Amino acid sequence: MATVYGRIAKISNVVGRSDYLNDEKRQEKIVLQKKEMQYSWQEHSSFEKEHQKSNVANNEALEVHIALPNELAEDKRRLEQVCDDLAHEIVGENKDYEYAVHWNHNRTNLHVHILFSERENQINLEPKVYKKDIWHNKDTHKLAKANSENAVLVHKKGEVQRDKEGNIKYQTDIFKVKDKKFTERWWLHHKNKIVKDTLNKYGYKLDLHDGIKNNPYLSQKKLYKGASKDYLDNAKAWNAEVKRYNENVKQHIELEPIQLKNYISIKQEVLENVKEANAKEKKITPKAIELVHEMADWVMDTLRNLKIYIKRKSREYEAAKAWNGIKDKFNDMFKENKRLDNEIKSLSNQLEDLNHLDHEFTEVIDSKLSLIHDIEEQDMRQKEMLSQLKVLEPEAYKDLTQEEYRKEIKGLSFEERIDKATSLIEEHDREIERSRGYEIDI
Repeated sequence: MATVYGRIAKISNVVGRSDYLNDEKRQEKIVLQKKEMQYSWQEHSSFEKEHQKSNVANNEALEVHIALPNELAEDKRRLEQVCDDLAHEIVGENKDYEYAVHWNHNRTNLHVHILFSERENQINLEPKVYKKDIWHNKDTHKLAKANSENAVLVHKKGEVQRDKEGNIKYQTDIFKVKDKKFTERWWLHHKNKIVKDTLNKYGYKLDLHDGIKNNPYLSQKKLYKGASKDYLDNAKAWNAEVKRYNENVKQHIELEPIQLKNYISIKQEVLENVKEANAKEKKITPKAIELVHEMADWVMDTLRNLKIYIKRKSREYEAAKAWNGIKDKFNDMFKENKRLDNEIKSLSNQLEDLNHLDHEFTEVIDSKLSLIHDIEEQDMRQKEMLSQLKVLEPEAYKDLTQEEYRKEIKGLSFEERIDKATSLIEEHDREIERSRGYEIDI
């Protein structure tokens, strides 16, 4: 079952962000756009700048990025209903917002960006009006008395006041204080429940995402615009193998939910091996892609064997069911009973073979768990050696510069560095003892 993905971000330049989300030249594909705005984003931006109380700029808006079922792209009316409900439930009443639904480059990830204000709009605002006629000197543009020389009437009594940009001035601020719930931890989790409940209402069953560590699936790499051809080629190859791996893992877990914990452990092992493969070149390597390819093949073979097992079990059940229906009818027919008994024995042998296959599968999982345990022990050993090095090397190389120190330890393993540092300290101690032996008492 798919999980909820809903990331939230603080927006410091809401005008620029809105332009970016709705710019077809900078998006792979814009599927749907919608705005529910009483005031413009420029008005929101200006308000936040005017009410900034420290040297840190106010957040001008929030943005929620939500993954959607890909099939929604085929039904625009249903897609709009889903996004309307998501926006209404997440943003709340009387707040300005807009959303844009995008495809990624490969059209494998449909998602919506909901951009919204944390501030509720004031209702029934009363504009400021001039309480008397306002006269200016037409040459100096300063206030002047009515009917004085060069005086011109610039504002009549009762006329609505406006700022330099032509916006109406009001008796109170056009926006209320920010809704504090958007900064509270409970709401960050609650928004995921909103996404889950909303999509479930439309028939898309999702589970709440409980973190990367408890997720059995590998992550795909992002295909950045402007990235090198080498990166894009490797990332596409990686994504293809990861997709194949995840699809097979998902099928296996659906058939045997008990395997979820095993695949979480296997995922950690795979990531450790991938990290090691990529460490030298600090990029996605063919070796890392091959590791995922092999794991995808292994899961596929495991799944294939499991399906064979289930199919045989089903046949056995159907055969047993049929036997129970006809057994009494052939009770008195010569040796037919014996023949049917032999068929049952044959089915029992098949069941034993399947049980043996199940045992082999369990052994594979146990071996993987053992490998994970060995990796954890090796990691603990490396941490212990690092702790030793932090104590020994500062003492052993205290008279060396940073560059000299790097040359001394270059190409050495942790064990070799510990032995060398220990030897240098011991040699240093012996030199001190020898120098003390040559001291002359007076």
